[in-house]
Amino acid sequence: MSKPTVERWERSDKPITGPIVPLLYLLTPEKIEAVVLPERQLPIRMLYMYKERVCTLIEADERTRRVKIKNYTDHNQFRAFGCNETPSFEDYEEFLRSHCFPETRDKLKLILQDLDLPF
Repeated sequence: MSKPTVERWERSDKPITGPIVPLLYLLTPEKIEAVVLPERQLPIRMLYMYKERVCTLIEADERTRRVKIKNYTDHNQFRAFGCNETPSFEDYEEFLRSHCFPETRDKLKLILQDLDLPF
């Protein structure tokens, strides 16, 4: 957007239209602050996502068995822990178990090798 365009918008009594309107809506300070990741507080950090959208930031410390989360969506179905705002370390461990294939799975080493994972 050029300087003359902005000056024309400022002088005009007409509402601003076009593709710039949704972009400016997304770039308001409140919206930017809502998606900025806070400074790391615990050693393990994960982003729980739906497609390309961050839904929950999960931080954990296995030594002290602490878990902190920050949800970036109001939709419980897209949150890592649903409506649970303060998950326990046991909830975190269950979350990890539910998102991995079981250790007893047949041909586990072959699957890990296909995924290029060491363990």
